[in-house]
Amino acid sequence: KKEEEKKKKEEEAKKKKEEDAKKAKKPEEKKKAEKAAPESAAPAGMPPKVRAELDKLYKKGSLNQGAIDIGAIKHLEALPEVHGLSVLAKLVEKGPQNISNVSGFLVGIMKRVRMEYGLPDPGAKKAAESSSESESSSDEESSDDEEEEKKKPAPKKVVVQKKEEKKEEKK
Repeated sequence: KKEEEKKKKEEEAKKKKEEDAKKAKKPEEKKKAEKAAPESAAPAGMPPKVRAELDKLYKKGSLNQGAIDIGAIKHLEALPEVHGLSVLAKLVEKGPQNISNVSGFLVGIMKRVRMEYGLPDPGAKKAAESSSESESSSDEESSDDEEEEKKKPAPKKVVVQKKEEKKEEKK
């Protein structure tokens, strides 16, 4: 009886170890699956249909992670959904594998779309802000320059004229 009980306990212990090992593997498998296929490669701020289309391209393998830089992604996020989808449709039509600079290609298309439909350029805000800052600093610089010129002595024209007058007098 004692031997039978020992065997049962050993069997139970083995089963428990196996179950524990299976449980331990499951989270690892989940982590691997998450790493292999992230829920969404596109940013959350992107219109849902554009995001879904971009995810399709990543999942198909047509587009590699990192093929589109952050600047191009931000420009794509700023477009209305309809225009974002048309931009991605042009990318698919051309074939991402045939494009050496996918980000540049997308930015070019987005620029044309913005011009055609009169949409604002998301980069223009930053440029306007930085130019207004530089304008205000250049205004300060120009007023400083004016003050310095006022402090300078009169131009040397007067001196040159006097020298010429002396030469004429000598003649």
